[in-house]
Amino acid sequence: MLVVNKEYPLNDFFEVVSQNYLEAELNNIDFTNPEQATTEINNWVNDKTNHHIEHLIDPSFIDGNSAVVLVSAFYFKGNWKYPFFKWMTQNKPFNINSEDFIEIPMMHITARYKYAESQKLDAKILEMLYIGEKASMVIVLPNAVDGIESLLKKLEDLTILDLEMMNMELEDVKATIPKITLESTINVKEVLQQMNVNKIFNDDAEITGLLESRQPTHVSKAIQKAFITVDEIGNHAAAGNAAGVSFLSPRAPNEVKYFVADHPFVLFIKKDDITILSALYRGSS
Repeated sequence: MLVVNKEYPLNDFFEVVSQNYLEAELNNIDFTNPEQATTEINNWVNDKTNHHIEHLIDPSFIDGNSAVVLVSAFYFKGNWKYPFFKWMTQNKPFNINSEDFIEIPMMHITARYKYAESQKLDAKILEMLYIGEKASMVIVLPNAVDGIESLLKKLEDLTILDLEMMNMELEDVKATIPKITLESTINVKEVLQQMNVNKIFNDDAEITGLLESRQPTHVSKAIQKAFITVDEIGNHAAAGNAAGVSFLSPRAPNEVKYFVADHPFVLFIKKDDITILSALYRGSS
């Protein structure tokens, strides 16, 4: 959603096009009243995320000098192609680092998944499909308990994961992963500027088409908040269902791969091979 200071009336044509064709929303809000502006934005986010994200920003995020603010809230609802059995979930140790651990619910399943062992990343990669097979969750688990920082450094190369995933093969996998809820807030402006996307934040941004006047303006701030749960059914609470559980193919037991996510890892939600969310899980008490 683009939130525009009400001192800058919106171009009616641009508003219609953005809503009907770009599926984006535009709103004129009084930025001189930060409390009210914050409430309006948070209410919009709460509604769009099915009430999973109630608080995106606080009043300090808004000021009267802001012109345009980009707000993005992400909530993905999907059920596993191969759901876990709830009765198999048990509290197990999760290693925060090589010395400390906590007890958290760990889910267990044996199924056919795409799997790879990457030497370049020094990590295992597991891809778990959602129903419909257009979306999946990819977990990248460093081999070393304290290997997350090294992994994150390697993943700064945005192409390396896609290249390593090309080597994935269908395998019989005994997977153990945490039952978790992740909520992350990203300053999109900082991320985009690190990628050398700067012009939309400058006075010469040339986005005057969205305003009724020809006064030049720019995006003042950009923020995104994401919410995802990883549970037995998928990432949304639902009734238990055993349908779709995969059985092992007739192979020797030593051919089964083991994927035990009992230390910090990175996960990605992909849809049609495009990453729509990434998150880091370090464990939580």
